[in-house]
This record gives sequence, C-alpha cells and structure tokens, in this order.
Amino acid sequence: MRFEKKYTSHSNIRSNFKVFISSCNFKKAFESRIITSIYYENQNFSSFLDSEEGNKDRHKLRIRFYNQNFLQAFIEKKIKNADLGSKKYFDVNEAIKNNGSLPITLQKNLLINIPKRIKNTYPILIIEYKRDYYLSKDKNTRITLDSNITFRNITNSKKIKLDLNVIEIKYPEQVDFNNMFLDKIIEQFNLNLLRFSKYCTGIKLFY
Repeated sequence: MRFEKKYTSHSNIRSNFKVFISSCNFKKAFESRIITSIYYENQNFSSFLDSEEGNKDRHKLRIRFYNQNFLQAFIEKKIKNADLGSKKYFDVNEAIKNNGSLPITLQKNLLINIPKRIKNTYPILIIEYKRDYYLSKDKNTRITLDSNITFRNITNSKKIKLDLNVIEIKYPEQVDFNNMFLDKIIEQFNLNLLRFSKYCTGIKLFY
C-alpha cells in the first residue's frame, strides 16, 4: 500500500512544472503516455456513490491501455483505503471469453472489442489524458501530472475536455515524507488538495 495525495490546478502548468520538478531532484521516470481508461459500473452506481460519499473502503474497475495500443490492454481494480491505495490486475481476453464481447468505436477508424460485462458491472465511461511521470532521486516518491483530460460516454463519440491539470504524489506508507517539499510545490503552482476523481467528474457530466 502507498499514500496518494491528489491536487488540481486550473492553469496549464505542464511546461513550468517540468522545469520546477527537475530543480527539486526529480527526473522523468519514463516517457509521457496517453492513458485510456474504460470504466465499469453496476446498475446502482456503487463505485460512484462510494467515492462521492467518501467511504473509507472503495474500489473502481476499469480497462486501461497506453498510447492507444489496445492489444496490451488490461483490467485494473483500483482499491482505496482512505489515503492508501493499491491495484490488482486481470486479463481482458479471459473476461471476454467468460462474459462475451461488446464492440465500441474508440477513435474514428478504430473499433475494439471489450468485455460486455465484468462480474456485475458494465462499461459506462471512457477517460483519456496525457500523463507525465517523475521519480525522486531516492526513488521513494513518484509524481504524475495529467493534462488534456477528456471524457466520453461509452455510447457517444462526443468528447468533453476538462480545464484542469491533476497532480498526484505517491509514496510508500513506511516513508517519512518531506512536507517542506510538498509545501513548496503547492505554493509555486497554487495547487488545491482535494478528493478529486476523474471517474466521478465524468459520471456527473453524462448521467
């Protein structure tokens, strides 16, 4: 398990953030990627309601892949316990075999097949964004910056863009985190700490 703190900024800080974080002994962990997530939900919207109500124990189920390469997609169960988080992974093809497939149009000329359902959940929302990855010199702290965040309903090709950048800071629960560094980032970019969920934001836009 690891601590995860999430911040938002309304301005486009991507270029300045890269310069600043480099001056704080952080380096790019690897190249930036386009992340696509297809979220699954049950008929009672339980994942959405658990997140909105701030329940301590909650989870989200999604298919995730990078740089629009669906051949390497995987199912990810994101588990949260207050500020602590972990993930479990499952095979997409196995889920299709067990539950049938649903064809969806991802891009103009890109048709993919996803599981029609996963257990008692069904595909409901697609979120896509660009993510930059940074790692501290001691390799204990990871920072991600998400930009160009877009949402679309699983049955509609219309996209809605969010005018926000999302910064997430992640570190193991046993690490003594440097709060002075955190205060410096918050002050530099006027960040807001909040329990922000891209998934819940998308659900509110479409449902």
